[in-house]
Amino acid sequence: MRRSDLISGSLLTLFGVAMIFLIVPMQIDSGGDYGLDPKFFPVSLLWLIVGMALLLIATRLPWQAGPIDEPPTLDRHNWMFIGAASLFLLFGFVAIDTVGFMPAAVLMIAVLMYAMGVKRNWLKLIGVAVAAPVIIYWLLRQLFSVQLP
Repeated sequence: MRRSDLISGSLLTLFGVAMIFLIVPMQIDSGGDYGLDPKFFPVSLLWLIVGMALLLIATRLPWQAGPIDEPPTLDRHNWMFIGAASLFLLFGFVAIDTVGFMPAAVLMIAVLMYAMGVKRNWLKLIGVAVAAPVIIYWLLRQLFSVQLP
């Protein structure tokens, strides 16, 4: 696991730095007329990813005790979960771009809650699935002046 952690930490660090200095400046215009700079949240989250990746690398450096390589702990079930989660996030991205934040967020939260076992209490499922995006939208719009699609 140590070697794979070092590799994944290095790749995440490179990904984050490339996103911060290359992709975000090309894709997001700076200096909006209101509120926070549009780059603020993406760049903040990317710096968090870079920091966590560097922390992963620091905790797995060779001078620490322990085996260098262990058998991988990801079985078929784990890979299926990673694939399903990736497809779900891709679906969310396309849905937000197609129908907007509110309808896509309601649908995504409802699907996640159903998948996590909130199947019998439909009132809770629908209530949370509707209330959470409304609150998030209001907070981002009113407190941070962030425009959502």
